[in-house]
Order: sequence, then C-alpha cells, then structure tokens
Amino acid sequence: MPKQDSLVSNSKQRFMRRSFVAAMAVVTLSALLAVGERPTAHADPRPNIVVIEIDDMRADELQYLPKTMALLPGAHFTNSVVSASLCCPSRATFLSGQYAMNHKVTDNSMGAHFNTSHTIAAQLHASGYNTTMIGKYLNGYGCAKQTPQGWDNWQALCSNIYGMYKYSIMDNGNQTYYGTNPEDYQTDVLASRASTTIENAASSGNPFFMWVTPTAPHGGTGKRVAPKYATTFKTWKLPSKASFSEANVTDKPAWVQQLKPITVSQRSSITKAEAVRLGMLQSVDDLVEKTVNTLQAKNLMDNTIIVFTSDNGFMRGEHRIKSGKEVSYAESVDVPLIISGPGIQPGYISAMAVNADLAPTIADFAGVTLPWTVDGRSLVPALGALDPWPKRAVLHSIIGDFTNDGGGIGKHPSGTGVTTERFAYFEYSTGEHELYDHTLDPLELNNQAGQPSSSAIENSMQEALALLAVCAGASCQVDVGNVSPTAVASVQCDAYFTCQFDGSKSVDADGAIASWAWDFGDGVSSSEISPLHTFETGGVQTITLSVEDDLGAAASRSLIILSSANSIPVAVGAFDCVDLTCSFSSDASTDADGYLTSFRWTFGDGKSANLASASHAYPSAGTFNVALTVTDNRRGTDKWIGSITVTLPNAPPIATMSVSCVDLLCSFDGTLSTDPDGVVSQWSWDFGDGITSGVNLVEHLYPGPGVYAASLIVYDDLGVPSLIPGMIEVSVPYSPAPASL
Repeated sequence: MPKQDSLVSNSKQRFMRRSFVAAMAVVTLSALLAVGERPTAHADPRPNIVVIEIDDMRADELQYLPKTMALLPGAHFTNSVVSASLCCPSRATFLSGQYAMNHKVTDNSMGAHFNTSHTIAAQLHASGYNTTMIGKYLNGYGCAKQTPQGWDNWQALCSNIYGMYKYSIMDNGNQTYYGTNPEDYQTDVLASRASTTIENAASSGNPFFMWVTPTAPHGGTGKRVAPKYATTFKTWKLPSKASFSEANVTDKPAWVQQLKPITVSQRSSITKAEAVRLGMLQSVDDLVEKTVNTLQAKNLMDNTIIVFTSDNGFMRGEHRIKSGKEVSYAESVDVPLIISGPGIQPGYISAMAVNADLAPTIADFAGVTLPWTVDGRSLVPALGALDPWPKRAVLHSIIGDFTNDGGGIGKHPSGTGVTTERFAYFEYSTGEHELYDHTLDPLELNNQAGQPSSSAIENSMQEALALLAVCAGASCQVDVGNVSPTAVASVQCDAYFTCQFDGSKSVDADGAIASWAWDFGDGVSSSEISPLHTFETGGVQTITLSVEDDLGAAASRSLIILSSANSIPVAVGAFDCVDLTCSFSSDASTDADGYLTSFRWTFGDGKSANLASASHAYPSAGTFNVALTVTDNRRGTDKWIGSITVTLPNAPPIATMSVSCVDLLCSFDGTLSTDPDGVVSQWSWDFGDGITSGVNLVEHLYPGPGVYAASLIVYDDLGVPSLIPGMIEVSVPYSPAPASL
C-alpha cells in the first residue's frame, strides 16, 4: 500500500551491454491500419499507441518473456539498436527522434538540457491525443512538481526509482509513496496504473498515447524479485559462449586488454545477478499481459499499436566486461523491438532500426508531422518489406567512463561509431578502431580494423561515420557505400582441353554474389558458378569471369589458356544385313588426339540413330545410302558414307505331287511344283518302300500290293526345301479262279 516515505535515490549507476540477434525472416504488411474496422468508441479514428520501454534489458532476454512474445506477435526487428547505450540520452532520443548530439542530452546528468517541446508526446498532445507517462523519465528528474510539456497524465517515478519497494511516484503534482508490502512491488504498481489509464481512456472521445517505463531489470542485485518469482531462476545457468571472458583480447582496445579473465567466483556472481534480472523481467511479462488484457476488455486492441523495447542493453561477462553498458559491443547496444497492432503481420524483420526511429514511426501511425528536425526515419515502410534499406548506417555515441562507475570494468574511452545490418565500426578518443562483421563473427571476437582484407569495408564505414557525426535531419539518412565484389577465377584442364572452371571463391565483403557470367572467348558463355567447357580450336584462349553483387556492383577476372589445334577424327562405318535388317558398327572410327563423344547414323530411309552401334530394319528391299558422323571431345567431326542393298526374305517353294497307279506300277509327277520368288531346282522322291528318285517325273513299280507312305521334297534355287507327303495304295491285277475239271 502507498505510504509516506522520505527515501530518495541518488543512484546513478552506469552499465554496459548489448546482444546480437541473427536476422531470420520477413513479414508482409496486409494493411497498416484497418480504418474501416476500427471500433466506434472513439470519435477520433486514429490508433491508440502504447510504448512499453524497459530499463537495461538485453535483446536476447526477450526469450524469457513468453507472455510478451505470445501477446505481441507483430513485427520483431532483429537489427534494433540504440544510438547511445545510456539511460538518459537513449530516452531523450526516443522522445525526440534525434541523436544525442542534436537533442543535447549526451550524459545522464544532462536531462535538464532537453527541449520538452520537441517530443512525440508534445506533438501528439497538440494533435488531440491524451498523453500519459508512467514510470521512469529522464535521469535527474527527481521529484519536481512541474510536469514536462505535452503530458496530460504524469505518473513519474521520482525517489528511489530503482527500488522495487520504498519509492515514490509524482502523480500530476502530488507525490505518492510506496512501502514494503507485496502489493507495493514497483513493476506491479506500474502495471495497475497502466491498466487504470486505459480504462479511463476507453470512454474518452480522443485516442491516447501511453509511455510505460518500469525500471526493471536495472540494478539486478539483492532482493529485487517479486516474491512469486523468487525461485523461478534459482537453478538457471549462464549460457556458455566464446565471447564470455574472451580468451584472446589482444585485438581489442587497450582498456579491454587490461581486463583480467573472469574467475569461477565472478562467473557465479554474474550468473546470480542475471538470475535476479530474469526474475524481475517476469513481472514485466505480467505488466504486458495486464496491459493487453485491459485493452481487450475495453475492446481497444483492434485500434491500438503497441511498441515494446528497451533503452539500452547490458553486459554480463562478454569480452571480460562483468556488467554494465555504455560500451560499443553488441550486448550493450542491441535492444528488443516489437511493433504490434492491427494489420501488422507476425514475423521477423531484418531492416536496420535505431531508437531515433521510434518518434517518427509513432508520428506516422498517428498521422502527425514532427515540426522539428528529426534524425530517425519511420519504420512503417519496413513493416511491408524484407529490407527497405540494406546499407543503412546508424550513429552511436560512446561516453567515456572517467568516473570508473561502469560496473567495476575500469575506465574506457569515449568514441563514435556506426552500425549496419552486417558491420559495426567504432573510433575512440585514443585513436583505436574496432570493426566487426556480424555475419561471419556475431560474437565480435575478431577485430578487422586495420586488416588489409577489410580495408574497403573500413573505408566505407569511415565515410559513413564522417557524415553521421555532423548530420541533422535528412542528412542522417546515410547508406554505407557498396563495396564492389571480388571476382576469383580458377581453371583446371585435361589433356584434351576440357576445362573445369571455378568461380565459387569470388566474394562480396559487404553482401553476397548474386550472379556469375563466364565468357570463354569462343562464342560460348555460362552463368554457372563452376562450369565445364571444352575448347574446339587451338591458340590463345582468353576467358573472363564477371560477378555482380546483390546491389548491382560488378567485378571481373580474366584467365588465359594456350590450347593446341584439334586433329579431326576419322569416321569408319561397317554393316551386316540379313534380309531387311542390318546391324551397324562404328568400332573402327578413331580420334588421334582425344576421344569420340557422339555418333550419328542416318540410314537413307529417313531414319537415324545417335548410337555407336545400331540395328535398323528397312521397310522394303532396295539400295540405300548410309552415313556415319562422329564428333570428338573438341567438337571436331568427320563423316563416312556407304551404300547398302537389302532384300526381302526368301519365300519357300511349293511342292505339288501327282500320282497314278496301274496295278503295282505308279507314275509320280512333281512338275507342277513352284517357287514364288525363284525356281524349283531339285526334286527328291521317297516312294515309301526304301526306293528314292531325284527327277521331277518318274514311274515306280512296287514290289507287292499294300499302302505306302510316299513323299516329295522340292528345293528352290536357294536350297530351301518344301515337303508334301502322300499315301499310295497298290494291288496286283485281278485274275478269276480256273474252272474245275
């Protein structure tokens, strides 16, 4: 329960951290705002906008907020960063859409320099929105009774703001104190206030803008977890990765090189501190749930945009940095960013986003114009594209830690840097540089600054930084110049000048090779990465590989090959026919300096075959011109031509037998036998009594009466026989019996 308490927090701890999240997939935007489907509770159809900004939350800690992930299924930006990894400058950037050098809040002690008329809240208020702030404002605000310009409902933490108990809130000029009862837990109190604000706004005729900003999980040590989550992460283990207590820091700036490896005991302390932070974030998860549930209960979800993010990241042992933020490494500057609402499809977006983009994005949703110079850009176009600005560079400011209060990590120099989707580049006041390729080195283990292989990228990043360091407004929309790809070509040829080419080692330092084009210099080309090609002619062959990257930049590389002249092959054909069917062979064909690769037979009757050996049946008898064409491995050809005569199959003769008998004497006649396609040249009689004859007309006397199996075989002029059988019955002459005497 709230109660009087005079405790005021003087805590100004600085921390460092950041986390790399690989780009995954893209969402498509069906309709940004379904105006026709908005609820009619508001006279003003513009969407309500709720921003939930967490304090010191790492990008990779989002995985521990299951309710938030489920209830805010909108666009998840996987390349979201802050321009200054420190609370006050980061929050001023969110509110104004400006980099710190332009809004003048460059440190936690400079909140008073902020122009409160140049905020998204002030502009929304002026356009008819009801505006509410709940939670942590800019560092140094304290418990001043005045409400900054542009806020209708002011509920700012003002004393002991990092205490989960015994803190106070400035309620529109009246200070409300909270004690140590479970219901006084700060994140839960802010959640209830957000819910009440939504309920009060539901009956209003105006849309509302609400900025909810708990201090969790800032200062994750001690008894800071709500009782119901006190043991949730009791057995949680710190994930192992190579950047934790990095083994080799010789490529890092001098101040990092001075850090000692993290001991077992220190790792245990870091693990416990992170377990506390994760426990605190469970109450943030509840806050998101309560906010969404209230919006649903009031029928407002279909007309409300929700933005979930953090003011900066936090280190937990990466590169030997035990805790804190305010440094250039990924864990310090990467933050979660979800934009969820009507028409925004669930998915992951790889487009580069910086916290300076949030004010112009909210203005875009609300349909208002920010009249001051804005350095960020609206993210609304990114909601419908895989990557609308692939080379975009955003600015970072690193504040030198000369007070040595950054989590005990030691002093570090100030600096500036730029980040793109793939690269991060920083320059420090010490003259040291860092360059990391997040595609190949997401843990930032290998500093590429000063390396010859990365000089083109480093030069491009330096040029972008030079522009961003003095930018304002539209001039802050800087793209890193595209670095041309490098074409790398190699070749290996056999003795016959069949060559295997390889372009796979071509690289694009800041993107990807999109196409390969080979010109072999002999009129033949290929778009394959590693094509196979045979040269047909001798002499000097100049081959060129051209590659193009994903943004259209091109590069080429040439190779020279000296090849000998090709000896033409010799085609020799052979054939063998039976009747109308012939078999063909190219076995005698040769190639003196290579090998034959193809064969083609044409049979002279309109038919052909692409075989070394073939069989072909002609449809009719006749003489045909046959050709064999052979091709060698270098496309040299030769042709053999032959003539072939084929005939129809032989028709067998037809045997015809005529027999007449008188008593035991029979006459056999075979003269009527014929041959359809020739002549009968031979007759062979078998009289059935062991006697034969070879003439066409013959008489035969049987030895006695009886039935005999006679047959005739005739042969044509090709010796083909034909048989006809017959049964012959013969008897003796009849003689009457003599008269009796």
